Amino acid sequence: MKRKPQIKKSRWLPPYVKPGKTTFNEVRKRSGVYFIKKDGQIVYVGYSRTQLYKTLYRHFQAWKHPFQTVITYKGEDLKRFEVRVILCSPARAERLETYFIKKLKPIDNPDKLKQLEITAIMKRDAATIARTKESQVDYDNPF
Repeated sequence: MKRKPQIKKSRWLPPYVKPGKTTFNEVRKRSGVYFIKKDGQIVYVGYSRTQLYKTLYRHFQAWKHPFQTVITYKGEDLKRFEVRVILCSPARAERLETYFIKKLKPIDNPDKLKQLEITAIMKRDAATIARTKESQVDYDNPF
């Protein structure tokens, strides 16, 4: 019997429980896709193959990258933001990021939006996510 890859989807939660205490500690060294919502609108979709925690939280810090457009929300009122994380395989995370950027057209993903195309496998991955239930709200474990 084939084992299905595990997917975990969090609820929408603030990125920080309180100043300096992050909500998504258990995503360190994990792969997945993340969504950043500002004032109720999804403004950014990203993914990480290996360091989901670092990739997500650098958007709330000052950072630079020599080859990428940097999107940061440092200095903004963090109460305006919510984050959702989907833990999944690295390959699926990359496909889901592409699918959701094309579908949702987040305003802070303009460079990626122009470059990406949706495939049939991406649509299947998105359908799987839609069927995945969220966990109960628990700030120590948002899954």
